[in-house]
Amino acid sequence: MYKIFEQLCKSRGVTPYFVGKETGVQNATLSAWKNGRYHPKDDKCHMDYSPIDEESLKRHNAYHKKFMTIQKRYGLVIPSRAEAEKERMDALAVLRDIKYDKFRRISAFSNYAKYDFVCALYASDFDLNVDLDAYTVQQAEKLSPDDTISMSLCNAIRAEFGVDVYKKDLSISITEREYRLIQNYRSLPPDAAALIDKILDVGNEDREAQ
Repeated sequence: MYKIFEQLCKSRGVTPYFVGKETGVQNATLSAWKNGRYHPKDDKCHMDYSPIDEESLKRHNAYHKKFMTIQKRYGLVIPSRAEAEKERMDALAVLRDIKYDKFRRISAFSNYAKYDFVCALYASDFDLNVDLDAYTVQQAEKLSPDDTISMSLCNAIRAEFGVDVYKKDLSISITEREYRLIQNYRSLPPDAAALIDKILDVGNEDREAQ
């Protein structure tokens, strides 16, 4: 919607700042709207709206009606596609970063699922036959341990959203602390890793076999 506002300003030879000053809308509000952090409320959307022509007004009204229907149907405020993608990637980065504790990463998963849902809405032209809660459960069901998500974290996230724990290869599951130690070990310089191997006598069985 902000793009329409920009087009209107350009067609009339004014800046968004000028419009804000003349209408009493703060510059910070316009900036937040531009960046997808704010959306005009339903009762303010048409305030001082001056379309270029009748066709422009029809397109605006159609878009507005569709947008409000979508928000009501899915029960959440829909950010811009660009904002949703950014928030999704930011949440994913936290989810996969082992420096954060379990609770922060569970929260990150919840945010990831939310914004991935919004991205899916855009991709489906706002025609998903599932709500946010069900979508989050689906994402939790797909979650499995990998190089950045340990078995314990995976199962903590699954349990948080009512999904059965991941049982595959439970015989080799490790604790979160052990997982962090392994990741730190992998990041050591070769000489340091070799010294630790020597102290722990790693590889002794191989030498005895020889």
